[in-house]
Amino acid sequence: MKKMSLSLIWFEALVHPHYGDEVVTEVYPWVYTRLDMERLRNFPVAFFSVVLGLGGYTIVLDRIGQVGAVPPQLSVGALVVTLLILVAFLAVYAAKLVRAPEAVAAEFSHPIKLAFFPAISIGLLLVSVGLLPEVPAAARALWISGAVLH
Repeated sequence: MKKMSLSLIWFEALVHPHYGDEVVTEVYPWVYTRLDMERLRNFPVAFFSVVLGLGGYTIVLDRIGQVGAVPPQLSVGALVVTLLILVAFLAVYAAKLVRAPEAVAAEFSHPIKLAFFPAISIGLLLVSVGLLPEVPAAARALWISGAVLH
């Protein structure tokens, strides 16, 4: 069978929910296809609270790095990890929104789970504060996005 690019496979799996597992696993046996719908449906919006904790930790590391208590590279490393986790969670939740909108609607209508949706915009705000000393233009864009979303 002809090899396909991995990004094409993931795009096809995202856009076409019935893209065959057998086609992908024959070409790339280590790729889990169709984003494992059951896990995707159960990916909670509450996971974005992880970004809140990491974002706050990153800001604290930056501030104590400014007074010389820790190396400044530590806050940059924490910022990179926080940003990667935020991007990963946003990508998975966007896939959930596209592939399982009924699961997102169920979370949105749940009285407790509904309270975690603002964690997405607050996460953007916290990451923008951490990003401000490094990349001010990107921090401003994230801040505006988070403020509008909130």
